[in-house]
Amino acid sequence: MKQKVKNIGLDILIVLAPVIVFTIWILTKWSINYQVHDDRYMMEFLSGKFLGYSDAHVVYIKYLLALAIQFLYKLFEGHDWYATVMLTIQILSMCIMSWYCVRKQKSIFSKLICQVLFYSVFILCWINEVTCFTYSTVAAFVSVTIIVVYAVGENRVRDYTLILILCFIAFNLRSDLFFMVTPICGIL
Repeated sequence: MKQKVKNIGLDILIVLAPVIVFTIWILTKWSINYQVHDDRYMMEFLSGKFLGYSDAHVVYIKYLLALAIQFLYKLFEGHDWYATVMLTIQILSMCIMSWYCVRKQKSIFSKLICQVLFYSVFILCWINEVTCFTYSTVAAFVSVTIIVVYAVGENRVRDYTLILILCFIAFNLRSDLFFMVTPICGIL
C-alpha cells in the first residue's frame, strides 16, 4: 500500500512539474491573444465592454459556461476572465492527458520519456493554439482529452465521471466538436 501511494505521489510530481514550468513559460514569455474576432467579441460581451453591461448571451458558447464566465467578470472586474478560463481549460486538459499517459507506464524512465514525448509533440503542434486561441481549438483539445481518457482509462466509474464533465465542457464550448467525438468513443 505504501509503495502504491509513493508511486502516485511520484506520478503527480512527474505530471505537475512540467505543467507548472510550461504554464509559467507561457504566462511570462508569450502574449495571450485571440486568433479570431469571435473570441474578442464574446469577451467584450461577457465583460460588459461592448454593451456597457455584462451579458452571457454570446453567439457561440452555450449559456451555462458563458454565465459562469460572466459571474467571474462581475465578481472580479478588470481581468480578462474569458482568456483565463480558456487557458485554464487547456492546461487542465493537458494535465489530464498527461496523467493518463504517465499512469500507463511502468518504470520511472518510461514515464519521463512519455512526458518528454508528450510535451515535444504538444509544443510542436499546439503552442500557437494555446497562446493565440479560439473557443474552437479549446473545445478540440477537450475533445482529444475525452478520447484519451476513454481509450486509456481503467476505472470506468471514475473515468466516465471525468468524461461526462469533459463532455459538458466540450458541448458548452463548441457543440459540433462534442458531437464529432461521441461516435469515436462509441467505436472504442
